Amino acid sequence: MDRLKGRMNPAAIKAIEAEIAAWQPRPSDALANDAHTAGEAWKTRASNKSE
Repeated sequence: MDRLKGRMNPAAIKAIEAEIAAWQPRPSDALANDAHTAGEAWKTRASNKSE
């Protein structure tokens, strides 16, 4: 990062640092990592293929 800062103008550095400071992670969907939900979805897809 320091090598890159040497190539950038001060205004760009301040803008990027402000973006980094304001960044917040987005919460993930709780169902995305739920084993029960995944199993039920798998069963539904499997039964739809057999029809």
